[in-house]
This record gives sequence, C-alpha cells and structure tokens, in this order.
Amino acid sequence: MASKLTSLKKVPWLLVFELARLTHGHLMDHTSPAERRRVMDLVRRSKGDPRKLTARERDELRAIAAKLDVKQLASALSPSVMRHRLRK
Repeated sequence: MASKLTSLKKVPWLLVFELARLTHGHLMDHTSPAERRRVMDLVRRSKGDPRKLTARERDELRAIAAKLDVKQLASALSPSVMRHRLRK
C-alpha cells in the first residue's frame, strides 16, 4: 500500500491539470454541444469499446474527431510539457 501512495505522490499533478485544461478548451472550441453530447452517448453506451458500436456510429465518431486540430492541440500542450521537463 505504501508503494502505491509513494508513486501517486510522484505524479506531476499540476502538469496533469494544465494538460486537461488545455485539452478541454480545445474540445470546447472545435466541437458543438450537440457533438459532445453525441460522443458521450456513444461512449457510455459502448462502455468505451468501439467494437460495440455499429459501423455508422464509428464513422460518426471519426467525423467528429476529424474536426479537432491535433497539430494545434499538440503545439498548445508542448510548452507545458517542456517546462515540466526543464524543471527536473
């Protein structure tokens, strides 16, 4: 039990929070509320297993994911990660 607590303490929680905040903002900027609701519905219903979705539902998820600008998200996240690495 003690080793689990020790490893949890080593997690850079501020970095995790910052990355989550930036990712959330990116998702809010690039998807509509209806799209976010639909994604949540599909993920809940499939319990995170894409094999439980129909081909049409998987295509729908791909179309929504294609709206995300992954390069922009990566460039927004990289300074936070680099600052953390430099502090070590």
